[in-house]
Amino acid sequence: MKKIAYIDVDNLAYEGIKSGATIGNVQILKGFKEKEIEPVIYKIYNEKDSNLDRNSTEIKDFSKIANIPVISKKFILYDIEEELKLKKYDFILYSIPSVFFERKDCELMKILYKYSRKLILVMADNLYPNSKTINDNKIYNEYVEILRNSKVITLSKFLKNEVKKELNVESDVVYPKMEINSYPSLNMENKKYVTFINPVEVKGIRLFERVVDKNPDIDFLIVRGWEETKNYTFERKNVKILDFQKNVNKVWEITKMLLVLSTWHEVYGRVVSEAIMNNCQVICNKIGGIPEAANGMAILVEPLRNYGSETKQIFDEEELEQKSDEISSLMRKGLSKINEKELKEKSNKMVEYINKNNNYLYEYIENIKKEMGE
Repeated sequence: MKKIAYIDVDNLAYEGIKSGATIGNVQILKGFKEKEIEPVIYKIYNEKDSNLDRNSTEIKDFSKIANIPVISKKFILYDIEEELKLKKYDFILYSIPSVFFERKDCELMKILYKYSRKLILVMADNLYPNSKTINDNKIYNEYVEILRNSKVITLSKFLKNEVKKELNVESDVVYPKMEINSYPSLNMENKKYVTFINPVEVKGIRLFERVVDKNPDIDFLIVRGWEETKNYTFERKNVKILDFQKNVNKVWEITKMLLVLSTWHEVYGRVVSEAIMNNCQVICNKIGGIPEAANGMAILVEPLRNYGSETKQIFDEEELEQKSDEISSLMRKGLSKINEKELKEKSNKMVEYINKNNNYLYEYIENIKKEMGE
């Protein structure tokens, strides 16, 4: 059996695979496994290296993720080079770190390129390193050169276009592989909530809270996500809060409408696809790769204008108020005319769309094997 090593330096261990980007990477690995290419995950961690170590990060040891073995320990570059020499993987899959990219990260990429028969680089986040974030011209040029001589995967057409524009690097769009729920819930008696997932600023929690306060007669559900949301509270009589759910189907069973109000340029937005597949109405912002995840089956709205940055966002108070009125109106209109037949039709279409994307991943893997003459 062929082997593939997945090299992760950013978020696999400490986020507990809660982020959509990380889940997307794990699903790509599962695709390789299903095509008889055995994956192993290396969680690289070094106390003294910038992006190879986040000082605030608590490293957790995982024995397995999605039935994929995980090696989680401290590595220096010499150690990982010796490991790759010894194991001789057929493929190496590397998740490009975010903007905190320095010399050690570039040296790691050079090692991976040297010791792989095929290096596959995944850009799963819109905060990928580029000329605006890499101040050293030599590092930047080496980084781009490796990209141009490797296989680059982007998880949406949105990100593909961004990477082409910023780096002049071509990439292949491979949508995150998604599990198909064979028995999506259509019990409308259980579906009582308008749901919001991951209550952080960039996901639009401030706007959602205003919508809640303007609609005290509607039941809302907030599901915690990232680590920073574990203590999030919003005490209202019509609001229920759940901790992060590993089994997200439990959320869809009680959700009749999902609100996705991100002002962050989501690379894909898998919760949109999942909600539609599970017979939920969706209102979502027209930003990043979210429209691709909706595939014409959700209500799209323009996001709030951000006067700050992706990570430090500033909104006009009057616009925030107007947008909360707009979302409230669309939400109430949608809730007043829920059509079970229409929900089921959209669910079936979404399943077809997801199956098509999943099949493309398998075809992509087969094509890589053919390129290697196998």
